[in-house]
Amino acid sequence: MKFIQTVDYVLEVTNDMLLEYVDYCKQYNKQYSASDFMKWLENNYYLSDLVGDERVSDDLTTNYLIDEINYVLDNDRERIS
Repeated sequence: MKFIQTVDYVLEVTNDMLLEYVDYCKQYNKQYSASDFMKWLENNYYLSDLVGDERVSDDLTTNYLIDEINYVLDNDRERIS
């Protein structure tokens, strides 16, 4: 059985962290970019420490779950017989 579970995190970055990134870019003559910022952030901080809010959702429905359970039960019965 497969279904999708999505976890969204809201990361809270302080002004001091942004200023550190600015200094880093100046030091290495880099232009600001979201992807570079994320790499820099991952290398310098534990992202789990920055998590403010978390939202989890999945696409599992009761009907799908019951169908999968019935399928497994039917196949197990056939194997045992």
